[in-house]
Amino acid sequence: MRKKGLRRGVPEAIICNANCAESHEYPMSDDLHVRIKEVMVEELMLQVQPEEIGDETPIFGPEGLGLDSVDVLQLVIALEKNFGLKISEGDAAKEILRNVTTIADAIRALA
Repeated sequence: MRKKGLRRGVPEAIICNANCAESHEYPMSDDLHVRIKEVMVEELMLQVQPEEIGDETPIFGPEGLGLDSVDVLQLVIALEKNFGLKISEGDAAKEILRNVTTIADAIRALA
């Protein structure tokens, strides 16, 4: 889905403000999934639209988004900034960062 080395321009705006990040209120699972995808596209400047990312699309590897280590670092920072999700290194991080659904599950576990 993502072409290596291609990035979009600087994001114009971030849809959710700081209050959204602190509230952790996502009444519907789809809303949280959409918001995660929007953050990923904006923060990582992916060459896809949020709706093109499947909930179960792998974040790593050629069959998925194909993020590299720099992208992963940016994603971890974006998840903490936007959702308050702190991800430490190791096996837990690999499990959380498998796909949008696993990220959403970790964010919902914070509430």
